[in-house]
Amino acid sequence: ASIHYTTDGSTPTLSSPTYSSPFTVSATTTVKYAAWDNAGNAEQTHTQQIQVDTTAPSTTIACNGSACSGWYAPGVAVSLSASDAGSGVASLHYTTDGSTPTLSSPTYTAPFTVSATTTVKYAAWDNAGNAEQANTQTIQIDSTAPSSTISCNNSPCSTSAYSAAVTVALSATDAESGVSVIRYTTDGTDPTASSTAYSGPFTVSSTTTIKYRAWDNAGNVEPTK
Repeated sequence: ASIHYTTDGSTPTLSSPTYSSPFTVSATTTVKYAAWDNAGNAEQTHTQQIQVDTTAPSTTIACNGSACSGWYAPGVAVSLSASDAGSGVASLHYTTDGSTPTLSSPTYTAPFTVSATTTVKYAAWDNAGNAEQANTQTIQIDSTAPSSTISCNNSPCSTSAYSAAVTVALSATDAESGVSVIRYTTDGTDPTASSTAYSGPFTVSSTTTIKYRAWDNAGNVEPTK
């Protein structure tokens, strides 16, 4: 005779909406429904929860375990992580060729390495089929060490002996990430990351071996000079 249903959680009666054609639900809804026959018999009410997820997932990216920022030396470990509060994350896809990721793009399963400046684009899909807007992260890689020079009394250092104290200056250049620091020693040891950082010209008053090298902002270091 008729089918009646509700979408407000109440039990359907003959006064409830009569089903006549398919209807649409746009949010998570509990549909209750029952049929009556022409003799007046009513079936036991059925209940069906229809779960609707309208929110796309969200993805974050990390470089070497931290937020991607600045310059890196070659061999950056790139990791992606996605979350979805509704239906859950179905898959995460990315590209490294500048194209927008699709479901056919590589599926992220574990951190991957980039060894040259790369634009990573990535997006997640949830189990309801929602896809987030593609994200873009450029990972800048500097694979070239800086180059430093030394001068004595504002001129190239002479191989001949000086007759008085000498003012020594150091300088360095780096075409990509930029010079981070120049470090030097005067005791014959090779400079390390804990050696004296060059901050300005200094004076030597006796025969001295100066060893020096520069670091760039990506962590590349030149051979000791």
